[in-house]
Amino acid sequence: MLTITWATESTTRSPDGGDAVSGLDFQVLYLDGIISEGRNKGVDMSVHPIERAQDVTDHIHPKLQVITAECIVSDTPVNALVNEEDHVQAVEEQLDDIIDAGIPVDVEDDRKYWEQYIIIDMVIARDANTGDASQINLTFQQLKLADVEFVDAPAPSVERARGRQDNGRRQGQEGGEGTGSTDPSERQSTLRAARDAIQERGGISGVLGSLGGS
Repeated sequence: MLTITWATESTTRSPDGGDAVSGLDFQVLYLDGIISEGRNKGVDMSVHPIERAQDVTDHIHPKLQVITAECIVSDTPVNALVNEEDHVQAVEEQLDDIIDAGIPVDVEDDRKYWEQYIIIDMVIARDANTGDASQINLTFQQLKLADVEFVDAPAPSVERARGRQDNGRRQGQEGGEGTGSTDPSERQSTLRAARDAIQERGGISGVLGSLGGS
């Protein structure tokens, strides 16, 4: 007999009407008999040459184990705990739900118990010899889980490039270019004062002469 066990989340509310409590419901499915069973386990090995100084095991990776089982399910199950009018249909529907939802299952036969497998293939066959019973061929593949942990990144040892800082416009500059007053009226006043000074000294030649004599 093949036994498949899985867990589903459930939510219940306390009798006093308090908060809902989440939990797990464990369910069991029995398949009457096993016609044949197989197990496939191997490794992937690098096809490239490996240096003699290196550890060979670093280039070998175990494959996920695969279990196959050909089972018989009938309306007169061997397990006395099962009491269903149409046991075959109930088993097929339950297996459909497990496969569609991708639920991890545990598998047990008369010799061993395997934890955390996914049903990746199911074939149901009926013929004149099976009658009302069904032959269900299942393929289970091992599920490998990994834990993920988020940590803070360490501070860089070398200061990274900083973004350009806008310090605003400098005094006497407009738009970051050129010098002088930003007020047009002030610029005109400065030019007028320079012109008046030139005229008082007799024009440009007078100004140059005064500069040369100083």
